[in-house]
Amino acid sequence: MDGPTTIPLPPTAEPADDVTPRARRLLRPAWWSFALLPFSFVGATLLGNSILTAMGHDVDSETNPTWEQAIVAGIPAVIVMVIPALMAIWFGRRAIGAGHPKGHEPSIAGLVVGAALVAMNVLALLVRLADEIIN
Repeated sequence: MDGPTTIPLPPTAEPADDVTPRARRLLRPAWWSFALLPFSFVGATLLGNSILTAMGHDVDSETNPTWEQAIVAGIPAVIVMVIPALMAIWFGRRAIGAGHPKGHEPSIAGLVVGAALVAMNVLALLVRLADEIIN
């Protein structure tokens, strides 16, 4: 061999010159919205517990709230929890519309995490309802 060999790199998916500044600006809030999900989870937990306490249920006790209490406290809590996921989807879709090819990443991530959070809460409610029916 007469010299060092170079390994060709694959072409990048997006040239930096093709993305407009507006598209870049729209992608940032999509990821920031997604990053707010852990904080919205904490806020939703505090909100749900506050509503249950206001309805007379002791959240520190080992008894489960009734399904009516769970629905009344759960719906606002789930709404608070999924707002950042919905914002990530919205801003990601706007970034795609503005021409940023990576706008689908926060949109899909927000959709998957938001759907998982809603599914977990609905499943917990169904288990609680089944437990009340059986007992």
